[in-house]
Amino acid sequence: MPKAIGQRADRVITHVLQGQPDVPIVLRRSARARRITLRVSQLDGRVTVTLPRAVPAHEALAFAADKEPWIRKHLAARAEDVAVRIGAFVPVEGVLHELVAGAGRGVRIKTGVIVAPEQGTGARVQAVLKAQARDRLATACD
Repeated sequence: MPKAIGQRADRVITHVLQGQPDVPIVLRRSARARRITLRVSQLDGRVTVTLPRAVPAHEALAFAADKEPWIRKHLAARAEDVAVRIGAFVPVEGVLHELVAGAGRGVRIKTGVIVAPEQGTGARVQAVLKAQARDRLATACD
C-alpha cells in the first residue's frame, strides 16, 4: 500500500508505491474530475492520480495499488533520461545531435552537432530548443 511522504501544495499530496523500485505517486484533487484517473508522464516519469474532491484519498491509493503492474510496465518502457552535457547525444526532431563545446555563450545547432558553452550547457540548450519548438509550432498553426 502506498505511504504518504508529505504535502506538496494545497490540493497535491505525494505518496510512495513501495516495491522495487519505489514509485512516487502524486495525488491531485480536481473539482472538474468525475472519476479517478491515472497518468504516467513520458517526459519525466511522474505518476499522477487525479481524483474528484468527494473521493477519499484511500480509494485513489487503492486504485493506484491495483494498477501497480500497469504503472511499472509503463515506467519500464519509458526512454532513459538524457543528461545534457558536453559529449552527450540529444535528439532534435528525431535526429541525434552531439553536444560539443564551443566559444562564446550562445548555442548553435548544426547538422548533427549542437555547439554550446561548457558552463550552463543544459539550461542553455533547453532554452534554445524550447524557442525553436515554439517558433515551429507558431508557424504550423499559422
